[in-house]
Amino acid sequence: PIDLDAATRLASLEPVDVGSAADGLLVTVTETTGFVVAASPDSWVAIFGLYTPSVRPPDIIAGQVRLLRSLLAGREATIDQVILSEPERGTFTLRSPSPSSAP
Repeated sequence: PIDLDAATRLASLEPVDVGSAADGLLVTVTETTGFVVAASPDSWVAIFGLYTPSVRPPDIIAGQVRLLRSLLAGREATIDQVILSEPERGTFTLRSPSPSSAP
């Protein structure tokens, strides 16, 4: 039930919900990272994590979405990965600069 709740909440997200200019969002889940939302076409990836009934219930997803929106604001094109550890706490890494082409 916990995974179904989290999957339903995350699958209902639209790019506008997180302040993204992406065409769409893809939700995946793995045993190691838990739930992951990725912008499509390829852009940033947000790791929402694993959920449990008592420690990390799916009702924290609303706060994680607000945090993701604030982290993407004004810097979406530069972000590679976001880790949303809690509704008020997260980190992000920037994309590696593209190598410039020599004339």
